[in-house]
Amino acid sequence: MEKVKKFAKNCLMVIKKTNKNILIMTLLVIVVLICAFGMVGLASYKYDWDNKFSNAVLKVLPIPAGYVEGKIIKMSDFKEEVKGVTQFAVANDFDVTREQVEKDVIDKLILQKAMEKLAKEFDVTVTPEDLDAAVQSQIDQLENADEYAENVEKYFGWDVETFKQNIIYIEVLRDNLIEAGIPKKVAEEKAQKVLAKVNKGKQSFEELAKEFSDDPGSSENGGDLGFFGKGVMVEAFENAVFALEVGQISDLVETEFGYHIIKVEDRRVDGENEQVQASHILIASENDFAVFFEDYKNELKIKNFISK
Repeated sequence: MEKVKKFAKNCLMVIKKTNKNILIMTLLVIVVLICAFGMVGLASYKYDWDNKFSNAVLKVLPIPAGYVEGKIIKMSDFKEEVKGVTQFAVANDFDVTREQVEKDVIDKLILQKAMEKLAKEFDVTVTPEDLDAAVQSQIDQLENADEYAENVEKYFGWDVETFKQNIIYIEVLRDNLIEAGIPKKVAEEKAQKVLAKVNKGKQSFEELAKEFSDDPGSSENGGDLGFFGKGVMVEAFENAVFALEVGQISDLVETEFGYHIIKVEDRRVDGENEQVQASHILIASENDFAVFFEDYKNELKIKNFISK
């Protein structure tokens, strides 16, 4: 019996030692793999490796070419688009450097991530049907789907599905954002927040006008527009201001300039001539989507590891 116990004890020690060795070997393998993958990632940045092994690693590992608000732009996506755009430039005999192509591609991918963030905030989507319709519109211009696919292959080295995701997608996303009237919605959302501050009363109307108003002619004066009569302001503004009592503050008033919050300071009547003294806070609505979006993008935390 004693021999059996001793044998069992020895077996347990061997098993523990074996498990320990297996654990050590496993950890060593993991460390080696991490180092190898890390070297591939580093080489992708510094030496522009472009071979089957490095490309396969990049597809598996989320090695970043950049970030937009923490969202990764995958190096594999970047390299795929660089390859396609380079082929397009060569096929059309464009005089561009590889550095310029890389800059254009990373800028485009950053733009796309920023647009996707904006789209998510306002529940704007791009459906497969949207993409198919955009592709079909281009095919209709050629009147030949096979020729369209051949051109995509010739000029980019992609199939139509890849072309759809890499090129068509961002165009449709931008169009859907414009159609959704995002700049106007952003302005209205901001105006509602400012109106809530006005109604709360913790800060004076004058202070809030100086802080938030986009009207350069009055914001420095706390929004004061002075005295004016009818026929001076745009119709929607005039209708709102002359309907208010002295000291009263309006809800949001929309005009071609954006959203106004109006306060009537005083009123005077001289016969049939009525004038009011009013202050306002203007939250401007940008009509040009490109200008609006550039301002929006500049507020985001963006990292670009490809070009400066």
